[in-house]
Amino acid sequence: FDRLMALDDPPTAVFALADEMAFGALQRARELGLDVPGDVSIIGVAALPALMYFLSVAFWVRIEAKRRS
Repeated sequence: FDRLMALDDPPTAVFALADEMAFGALQRARELGLDVPGDVSIIGVAALPALMYFLSVAFWVRIEAKRRS
């Protein structure tokens, strides 16, 4: 996350593949003094639905997996 935010043109959004990664990015953004979602949006895959309620400043995507036979 730090390397992304240190780029000359940092991203305006970060997509995390796991809830824990999104939570870590959100914590680090706050430590760096970044406004979420003003400076950077954080998008996570909501495998842990409870996190959606505690971290309402981030955007969560729920993906339903379908089994293929």
